[in-house]
Amino acid sequence: MNGLLSFCKRAFLHMLGLGPVPRHIAFIMDGNRRFAKTHDMQQISGHRKGFDTLKDILEQALEIGVQEVSIYAFSIENFKRSKDEVDALMELADEKFTRILAEGELVDRLGIRVTMAGDLSLVPDHVRRTMARAVHLSRHNTRAILNVCFAYTAQDEILRGMHVADTAMREGVLSCEDVDEDMLNRCMYITNQPDLLVRTSGEIRLSDFMLWQCTLSCLLFLDVLWPDFSFWHFIYVILYYQYHHADIQRKREEYKNIILQDTHHTATTTTTTSSPAHPSCSSSSSEPFSSHITEQREDDQNSTRHQHRQTQSTSPQSPSSSSHRAHHHDDDDATIQA
Repeated sequence: MNGLLSFCKRAFLHMLGLGPVPRHIAFIMDGNRRFAKTHDMQQISGHRKGFDTLKDILEQALEIGVQEVSIYAFSIENFKRSKDEVDALMELADEKFTRILAEGELVDRLGIRVTMAGDLSLVPDHVRRTMARAVHLSRHNTRAILNVCFAYTAQDEILRGMHVADTAMREGVLSCEDVDEDMLNRCMYITNQPDLLVRTSGEIRLSDFMLWQCTLSCLLFLDVLWPDFSFWHFIYVILYYQYHHADIQRKREEYKNIILQDTHHTATTTTTTSSPAHPSCSSSSSEPFSSHITEQREDDQNSTRHQHRQTQSTSPQSPSSSSHRAHHHDDDDATIQA
C-alpha cells in the first residue's frame, strides 16, 4: 500500500512539473507551538515536528523543479522575549543545524546549498559556528538553495542595504547615477524575488518578512499549522500558483515597462540638471561593487558582534485556505518555524 501511495505522489508531482513551476518559494512556517499545545506535547516537540515537515516539503519542491526556498526561522523581534525562552530557541537552532550536518539529508542527498540571511552578530557564538559549518559544507551544491532567515527582519535588511549603498557612495565606489532598484536589490541578503510566498496557521500578514523581494510575488495564506502541512497541501499550493501564473507574469511585465520608462526619463533629465548634493556623486571607481557589498556586510557584522539589540488575491478557495482571518498570535510568529 505504501508503495502504491508513493507511486501516486510521484505521479502527481510529475504532472505538476509539466506546468509553470515557481523557481523560488518563501515560507512563513507558523504554528509549531500551537500544534504542540493542541497535541498536548512540549513546545520543543512541536518545533521538531515542524523540522520534519520542512524536510518533506523541500524534497517535494525539488522533485518538481523548484530552485530556491527561503524560510523565516527566527525574527529579530523574538529577542524581546524572556532570556530563558530566547536561550532555549537558540539551543534548538543549534540542534537543528547539527542534525542537518549529522544526517546529511539536505547537504548530501538533496544537494541543497544552505545560506544564512540576517544579523548573525546577535546569535551566540556556538550557534553561529554550527551555522557556518552548514554553509561551508554545502557551498558546492548546485541543485537548489535554502535561504535560512535567522535574526532577520525585512526592515533591518533594507536598512543595512541602504547603509551599504551610502557607504559605497561616500567612498567613491558608486556615483549617484549608479543607484537604482537593481543596485539596491544587490545590497539585500536575498536577491532573487520569490515567485510564491506561503504562510501557514491562518494568519494574514507578512510579519516583516522579505518585504523588499515580495512586491510582485503571489501570496497564499493557509489555515493549517505548519507541522500539519502535508503533501496534499503542497499540491494545492502549486496548483494555486499555476492558476494565477498568467496574471503574475502580466503584472511583472507591466511593472518592468514602468521601470524602463522611468529610467529613460531619469537618464534624459539628468543631463540637464546640476550636480547632485551627495558628496560622492561626482566620483566613481572601477572596484567591483559586489566585492564592496561583501566587505561592508562583514564590517557591519563585526562592528555589532557584542552589541545587545532590544529591539489575497482572489481565486477558488480550498478548505485549508484563509481569506477572512487576521487574528494575531504573537506567541507563534516567526520563531524557529522549521
